[in-house]
Amino acid sequence: MEDEEFRRIYDLTKDSVYRTALTWLKNPADALDITQEVMVKLYRHKGEFADDTHARQWLLRVTVNQAKDLLRSSWFSRRQETDLEKLQAADSSASDVLQMILSLPIKYRSVIYLHYYEGYSFTETASILRISEAAAKMRAKRARDMLRIEMEEED
Repeated sequence: MEDEEFRRIYDLTKDSVYRTALTWLKNPADALDITQEVMVKLYRHKGEFADDTHARQWLLRVTVNQAKDLLRSSWFSRRQETDLEKLQAADSSASDVLQMILSLPIKYRSVIYLHYYEGYSFTETASILRISEAAAKMRAKRARDMLRIEMEEED
């Protein structure tokens, strides 16, 4: 991959890669590490991408795989958890919703993030997570139900 093509794709996708990693890991430092590893893989990537959407989906798939690898590592299970209060949204209601989403189990949190925050269809979300479209829709429904219950409890 040529340097200018790498820079263009990097600028286009760096925020999405970071937010996806952060969604999985709930730790800004770990998310930055994963983002760096993913971008190194992009730089070393020998193949061509059909378009920017293909490159973005490839990068998010690599990000999910890297996050899963880190979550399975023995090192990760021994580290201390970061305080999620440091992750603040623009206003307090958005911050509350963000905290609720981050408190969901990863299989629900990842579907919600990719569909609602990144704007992927359920078909694309299922492809990125390597699950069926029906599973992606069901996980989103269950996540919305969990969020609705949590919001009702707060009120």
